[in-house]
Amino acid sequence: MCQAVRLTLVLVAVGTLAACSEGPITPIEDGLAFNHSNNMVPFQGTIIQERRPGGSPGPASDPGCLARFAANFPAQIWVPIPTGNGRINATHVGEGKTVGNGCIDVRNFPVGPMLLYAEVVITAANGDEIHYTSLELIDLNSPDFAGTGTITGGTGRFAGAHGSFDYWSVSDARVLPAQYKVDGVISNRRSGN
Repeated sequence: MCQAVRLTLVLVAVGTLAACSEGPITPIEDGLAFNHSNNMVPFQGTIIQERRPGGSPGPASDPGCLARFAANFPAQIWVPIPTGNGRINATHVGEGKTVGNGCIDVRNFPVGPMLLYAEVVITAANGDEIHYTSLELIDLNSPDFAGTGTITGGTGRFAGAHGSFDYWSVSDARVLPAQYKVDGVISNRRSGN
C-alpha cells in the first residue's frame, strides 16, 4: 500500500474517532492522497446530520421537487422535506458544513421503506463547495439508513468535480443528531480532471 493511502487511512481513522467525541469535529487535512494516478482519489469521512430547518441552498422546503418528480415518477407520492443542516469531516474537505433539501416518497409511510432524494452542498473549511445528489432508503422501523451520493460539481478547487460515494448510519438515524460514514471517490482536479 502506498504511503499516501496509508496516511489518508490514518487521518480518516483519527477524524472518525474525533467525530464520535462530545467536542467539535477534528479536521482531516488535505494530504498527499490527491496524487493518485487514476485521477480519482478517496473521499471518506463522517457526517453528523442535524436536520435543523433553515439555511441554503434553498428555502425551508423544496416544493419544486414535486414538479420535477411528478413527470418522471408519476406512481410515487413526493413530499418536500425541510432543509437539513449538518457537519462533515472528510478527506479534501476538512471540517465543513452540509446543507440540503429534497423530497421523500411517502407511499409506504409508516410501514415500509421510503425513498429520499436530496440535493446537498458541502462547504469545505476554506469555503469551496462540493455539490451532490443523494438517494437514501429510509425505513422508520429500522435504525439503519443508507444511501448513495453522486458528486455533480462544485466551486473553487472543486469546480467540475465528479465522483460517487456510499454512506450509511453508524448511530440510530431516527435520533438526531445522526452519524453517517462516507466512503467513495472524487475526481482529482489537480491532475487535470
